[in-house]
Amino acid sequence: MSSIVRPTPIAPPALRPGDAVGLIAPASPFDRPRFEAGVAFLKALGFEPVWEESLFEADAYLAGPDERRLAELQRMARDPDIRAVLAVRGGYGTMRLLPDLDFAGIAGQPKIWIGFSDFTALHLAFQARTGLTTIHGPQLVTLPAAPAEAVERLLRLVARPEPLGTLFPEPAACWRPGAVSGWLLPANLTLLCCLLGTAYLPDLKGAILCLEDTGEAAYRIDRMLTHLELAGVFDRAAGLVAGQFTLNTDDPQTYAALVERRFKEIALRHGLPLLGGAPFGHLDANYPVPVGVRARLDADAGELTVLDPCVH
Repeated sequence: MSSIVRPTPIAPPALRPGDAVGLIAPASPFDRPRFEAGVAFLKALGFEPVWEESLFEADAYLAGPDERRLAELQRMARDPDIRAVLAVRGGYGTMRLLPDLDFAGIAGQPKIWIGFSDFTALHLAFQARTGLTTIHGPQLVTLPAAPAEAVERLLRLVARPEPLGTLFPEPAACWRPGAVSGWLLPANLTLLCCLLGTAYLPDLKGAILCLEDTGEAAYRIDRMLTHLELAGVFDRAAGLVAGQFTLNTDDPQTYAALVERRFKEIALRHGLPLLGGAPFGHLDANYPVPVGVRARLDADAGELTVLDPCVH
């Protein structure tokens, strides 16, 4: 496991009405009508979406070659008029950009970065290299389908320099009791495993790991959790939150039970409080979870509470 020490946390400036939001496609290509629906939704929220025409390129399973996607990301990071950067979608490809990112420049001009799934590569790398607070939350093409309350919570996170408080609208399930404070690290399970042993994984000491994934069979979830365990991740973490694990299967109840059982086994063995079924991940009700801020996990109450603001 990486021994990279997290830099001092950096909170970006708050987003204001009318601010420019840069749109990037660092991973896979996307559906044009869903893109246009997302742009309209973002404008209705009072922000000004900004993008480059090269955004619509496609190269097999990538949104254009690495050079295009990297240049787009870097330009958005350096543009002083862009106050937030929002991923259009996930898929695959973001981790291919990590070796050439200008992390010093990103830290020197902090702004709000929002995304989930494959965007986990940036969340982790930013924690390892910059300390910049980011947000695991809806992307452009998923925003229009998000519940109004999830969107409202996202707006509070990006616009108000105050702790949001409890992250989820309803208590999550207590899968193992206990309470602990730590720093929040929501992540796609596959991407977290893929960055083990690299220079883009922060020190996970004291992390409240919030994990989700989609399209992975139960044995693959088991294998990835076991990989993390063998790498010592759960010896350093402070707590665990299982988000949504979704799979197109004829027996969703058995699938959910197997995933729950494996999480409980690991939490018990490592003495970690554990929440289950939290509303974040690959579903419409993908509630935003900030990355890198202090939080309190109270599994008995079913609550995950943010203690720091995401912005200043």
